[in-house]
This record gives sequence, C-alpha cells and structure tokens, in this order.
Amino acid sequence: MTAKQGLPLLSAAALVVLVLLFTRRTPRQDSNRGGVDGGVRYVIVAGSADAAPPRRSRDVQTRGRKLFEKAGIRVRLALSLEKDMRQGYNPRVSLDERALRSLVGLLDDEDPRSLDLVRSRILETGSLILPYLEDARRDCAPTLSLRLDEMTEEVLFQDLRRDFLAMAAERVPDLEKGCFLLSRFGHPKADQAPYKAWLDRVAATAANEIPEDAGAGESAKRLAAHLFQSLGFSGNESNYYDPDNSYLSRVIETRRGIPVSLSALYLLLAKRLHLPVYGVGTPGHFLLGYRENGEPHFLDSFKKGKALDLSEVRRMLVRNGYEFRPEYLRPCAPREILARMMRNLLSIYQKAGAEARAERLSSLVEIVMTARSPQEEA
Repeated sequence: MTAKQGLPLLSAAALVVLVLLFTRRTPRQDSNRGGVDGGVRYVIVAGSADAAPPRRSRDVQTRGRKLFEKAGIRVRLALSLEKDMRQGYNPRVSLDERALRSLVGLLDDEDPRSLDLVRSRILETGSLILPYLEDARRDCAPTLSLRLDEMTEEVLFQDLRRDFLAMAAERVPDLEKGCFLLSRFGHPKADQAPYKAWLDRVAATAANEIPEDAGAGESAKRLAAHLFQSLGFSGNESNYYDPDNSYLSRVIETRRGIPVSLSALYLLLAKRLHLPVYGVGTPGHFLLGYRENGEPHFLDSFKKGKALDLSEVRRMLVRNGYEFRPEYLRPCAPREILARMMRNLLSIYQKAGAEARAERLSSLVEIVMTARSPQEEA
C-alpha cells in the first residue's frame, strides 16, 4: 500500500489517543474490541459495547473526526502515518504504548481546555506514563520541558498521596514506612530500598555490641554509642533549617539531622533490636526515652545520644521557654512523630516562600492526622 492510499487512515491511528481521552476501559478490555485496518490499528470508541468494528477505514475516519469536533480538541499524533509507511507496522509496539506516547505528545497544545483534558487523562493513567514523559523531555523545547516536569511532578505526587492515605488508614501507622514516604516527597525518584537494607545491616552490627544480659539502659546507650559515636551521626547545627534534615534517606547519607529525624532513625534501629525505647515529644526539642527500675531516662539524639535525667529535661524546657508539664514526657505514637517531622518541614518551606511545596505537604499532614484526603472533605 502506498502512502497516498494510506492517508485516509490517519484518523484511525488518532483514535488510539481518543481511547485514553474519552473512555475508562482498561487496555485489556480495549484490545478485545480493536483490530487492524490496512496495516494500522484502530479501536472503537463510539457506539454500543456490542458494535462491530467498521468495515472501511473511511468509517473510522468519520467517527474520529466527529469525536474530535465534539470534544473541541486539536489532536496531534506523535506517530504519523507517513512514519508508519516508512518504517512499517511493528507488532512489538503495542497499541497501549503508542497511545501513551501520543497522549504525552498532546502536552504541547496551547488551548487551555484541551490541555486540561490531556492532563486529567495523564493523571488517570498514573505512574505507567512516567517513562514516556521522561522520553519526551529528552528532546523538546525549554517551555515544553517545564510542562513535562510539572506533569511528572503531579503524577508522582498523586501516587505519593495515595500511599500516604493507605499508610495513615492503619490503626497504628508504621513509622518506617511513613519516614520513607516523607523522603519521597523531597526526593521522589530516589530508590528507598538501599536505605532500608542499610538499617538492617546497622542493626545487625549493633546487636553484636549489646550483651545478651544487658538491661534497657545499657542496651539503649550501646545503640546510641554505635550510631552517634562509631557511625558519626549528629545534629546539623551549621545548617539546621536545611529541608534534607527531615528526609530520612538524606539523613542517612549525610549523617546529619534534627532532633526528631535523628530520633526516628534511632527508633527504627531500636525496633529491629526489640529495645523498649520510645519518642518523647518535648516541645522545642524531641528526645528519646526509656524506663529502668521504674524511673524515666532520656537520650538527646541531637547531642550524639547524650544521656539526660528528669531534672536536666526540666532545665532544657525552661531554657527553650516552656513550662514543665508531665504530659510532655509521655511516649509519642508513630502518627505523632510523623506529623511532627512533617510540620517542622512545612514550617521551613513556608518561611522560604515555597508555597506550592508547602501546600502539598500541608495536605499530607492532614492525611496523616485524619486518615482522609482534604479533597474528600471539600
């Protein structure tokens, strides 16, 4: 078939895009209703579910044009018919892949209504479309590159919000899961698996340094010595308000953090070692606590695990401008620890004028505290 003979099939190829824009069927369901006409794949997007595929490519073209006009969208194909004719039909390139590439290609549209529809459909597609966004970014104009980056960020945040909702719905959220979800907010493309493996290795090494008959106090101090002395973790006094101090993955990399993030790191190791250590949400400065012989004892993770007694904690609170209250010393639940980490970070972004990041992080804080998305309450 010549290129001239194939021209009427252009809209048939364009229907690939319409499958994504105007239907909610899964790719598997759509493939059952598709076919090949003159060497170009098409999918039915109009008519009843039992409608038979059109017998002529001109019918496909007519249906496609009507749908385009009805939606008010100027569709541009990423894969033109001319290219099809030149390279030939490749059965290994699935309809779904070509559809995704074409959908990403529509992000160069300048019509706001069209662009909103494309963005909406990309978000519905989810993380499946991320590789195609990345591919498109490699060779495009700067203005389109910015749009592709924004779209990628939206897709990643949508997935992150979904994972936060699942975590927050648990009666007692998992602290480790929550910490790494927060790390994804700051570094969405970073692989979290190596950091979890690092925690396992450090806990195994620390276990060898804790005698089997050690009490709670000695065990807690031995772990603190390993983490803060042997491995060199400490408070980031020179750059306290760096957002990376709140992201566990970066805390592990830089070995610097703030009181609550360093305490969270300690607690994740203590959990692996079955040590009875808990977080203490004293205002202004988060601490670690444990009980021995019925008495409370404390560790300051920001000061390399420095041991504190009750009188020293009282003085610390006074120095920070707080009146001592017994409830300050109660164990913090994982949900409270996560919320505190996130609120600290939120304050940093707000003071830095990063309004978009602050707004998104605020919505995640609300999810952690209520186990509901703010959009559900609107």
